[in-house]
Amino acid sequence: MKMPYIYKTDDGSIMIEFIKEDRRFNICLEKILEESSWNFVGKTGEHMHMECDLLPEKMIKYMKMFFEDDKEGEE
Repeated sequence: MKMPYIYKTDDGSIMIEFIKEDRRFNICLEKILEESSWNFVGKTGEHMHMECDLLPEKMIKYMKMFFEDDKEGEE
């Protein structure tokens, strides 16, 4: 698997993007984790397919548990 591209945007969010010739998949991590999302765009023949949604609640829960101690040194 090819390594993803990782971008930090002007608003402080982070986007992790996997790119192949005929499809892309990305995860966007927002400062407010509940606003984080994923996005898939792919091509099958002549048809484009796109799907996106917020990250699952369970995933947000575990991300918060993982990052909770990072907030202490932010200010």
